[in-house]
Amino acid sequence: MKNNQIALVLVGMMFFMSAGTVWLLWRYNSTAKEGQEISMKIELAKNTQIFMQQLVTQVVEFSKTHPDITPILQSFTNITTATVPAKPAAK
Repeated sequence: MKNNQIALVLVGMMFFMSAGTVWLLWRYNSTAKEGQEISMKIELAKNTQIFMQQLVTQVVEFSKTHPDITPILQSFTNITTATVPAKPAAK
C-alpha cells in the first residue's frame, strides 16, 4: 500500500509540473506574439513619421514658389511661420 501512495504522489506531482509547463509555454508564446505585434506597430509609426516629415519639407519648399498655399500651412500648428514665408518678396 505504501508503494502505491508514493507512486500516486509522484504521478500527481508530474501532472502538476506538466500543467505548469504547458501554462508557462502558453504565456511565453502569447507574450512573444504580443511583442511582435508591438514591434510592427512601432515600425509603422516610424515610417509614417518619416513620410510626414518628408511631406512637410516638400510642401514648405512648394510654398516658396507658390505663396497661395501659405495660409493653409499656417493653419497647422506644427509648421511654424519661420519655415514658411508669410508673404512673397516684393519686386
